[in-house]
Amino acid sequence: MTDTRTGLMWQKSYATDKTWQQALNYCENSTYAGYSDWRLPNKNELASLVNYEKAGAPYSDFPNMPSEIGVWWWSSSTSKETNSAWFMSSYYGHIGYYYKSSTYYVRCVR
Repeated sequence: MTDTRTGLMWQKSYATDKTWQQALNYCENSTYAGYSDWRLPNKNELASLVNYEKAGAPYSDFPNMPSEIGVWWWSSSTSKETNSAWFMSSYYGHIGYYYKSSTYYVRCVR
């Protein structure tokens, strides 16, 4: 799926229960839809999936986006604490960072 605002192509499918390092590897090794240049999105790219103009949760209009509370998405961006990375909640539209050893959802971009 191509976002016409940003020009980014996102995978329609996603993975669950990946640590940050596993998420990086998952995207780098993906050959989804015949492309081999997938990567984990940085925090700004991931935040582009949030629609803050919506009146309520979930705050993402992206198709096939789980809307349950507690669904968090990894970004490739490491926080100032090197053992943590930035994530996004599609339910709340929240951007924050947490330990890279945690397991979150992954959607790759190119």
